[in-house]
Amino acid sequence: MKDYDDGGLQLVDEVVGKGKLAFINNIPFDQNPYPIVTLEFMSWWYGWLLEEERQTMAA
Repeated sequence: MKDYDDGGLQLVDEVVGKGKLAFINNIPFDQNPYPIVTLEFMSWWYGWLLEEERQTMAA
């Protein structure tokens, strides 16, 4: 299993930050591909991704 500090947490921060900026500045989606998501959702998603990877490696 990968360590938590593999660059993924920076990705979570980046997606949440840029999505929030796009929402605040009302930037259309075609100019900003980042989804508008909460930190809670991105944390859940990243945890799910790590778990899927762990199960794949164990199989």
